[in-house]
Amino acid sequence: ASIHFLPPLNSGPATGVRTYCLGGADRDQEHAAACRSVRALPGQKMMSAPLLAQAMSDWACEYVKIGFSLCLIRPQSKVPMLSAWNDPHRVIDTREKAIAALSTNARCGIGVVHANSRVAALDVDHVAFTRQAFEEFGFDYDELMSRYPRIRTREGKDKVLFRLPDGFCPGSDSIASKTILRWPDPEVPGQHLTVFELRGGLNQDVLPPSIHPDTQRPYEWATGQSPWDFEQIPEIDARLLAIWKEWDRFGQQFLSACPWAREPAGETRPTPVRRGGSQKQQGLIERFNADHDIAAMLAEAGYKKRGKRWLAPSSKTK
Repeated sequence: ASIHFLPPLNSGPATGVRTYCLGGADRDQEHAAACRSVRALPGQKMMSAPLLAQAMSDWACEYVKIGFSLCLIRPQSKVPMLSAWNDPHRVIDTREKAIAALSTNARCGIGVVHANSRVAALDVDHVAFTRQAFEEFGFDYDELMSRYPRIRTREGKDKVLFRLPDGFCPGSDSIASKTILRWPDPEVPGQHLTVFELRGGLNQDVLPPSIHPDTQRPYEWATGQSPWDFEQIPEIDARLLAIWKEWDRFGQQFLSACPWAREPAGETRPTPVRRGGSQKQQGLIERFNADHDIAAMLAEAGYKKRGKRWLAPSSKTK
């Protein structure tokens, strides 16, 4: 895999969760060693052994230019640096803020603040199980993941970012800021593992080329799937949007798709944890969910079922 290093800027002075559950030189050299073996894209200038502050500020400025609001990430961590990192007044959303923040926090990584950037993430914690879950509902995992900016972290994991439509606000009264699917661990009785998560709202995701705390390597954009490979970040797939909106119902269906899940005698599967939303709103959603499932909603939206696959209204596939 190759990481996309952007051309350096002009020289100058540094200026709500619902879960379904069955700076010194030595520090600069540390980041340089982690980045030394990656390649530049054709036609782009390779920044060999970049200084951490310089490299991160260049990247941060480019992210800001495409509409991302950022936060600082603790060195070799996934945790934001500041306690109020998602406060609209503290996010990094200008070139000046990016350069100033990273010039004094040379070892920090950067993350995208979803709510301020109007984006969200599908964070796949277990590719094989997510692929299995998606296939139950006719989702082509590879096709879906190929349509969005894609972050590579560790083997067996995957992540894409997508734009959110106007009016859809994760973390509002009726929409969870993140939804999590967990399946029983097939190898460890009584334990559960995360399959995938839809995450937006006042949450963040670490961006390349921050250093991953486990691998000690930079996060990377998949080849041909960086934000700069798209005219604009594509909007979330209509099926994922429907699932997120009605997770209380659809999460249960995804849980039921686990082939080895069994309900112990006398026990029932847990209901989703809901944060936010009034009792009246929850009642309305429950009544709606009682009469709808993924298949029905997709058919109503114009999708056509072909075997296990659902084809979009615009698809020309027969």
